[in-house]
Amino acid sequence: IIFLSGCYTAVAVAYIAGFLLEDRVVCNDKFAEDGARTVAQGTKKEGCTILFMMLYFFSMASSIWWVIL
Repeated sequence: IIFLSGCYTAVAVAYIAGFLLEDRVVCNDKFAEDGARTVAQGTKKEGCTILFMMLYFFSMASSIWWVIL
């Protein structure tokens, strides 16, 4: 149960960091008037990638801990 609560704490920290950092860690910029594509590829958005990996890893880890329980 301790590891499960630790995983949920890490997920909460990632969501709070994304909320507090606002536009500094977005994966794509605001929509342009010319209809530009919104898909971002590559490693140009490190903050977005780190937040995604943190959310994905700890969400999967918490799901696995639920299965173990």
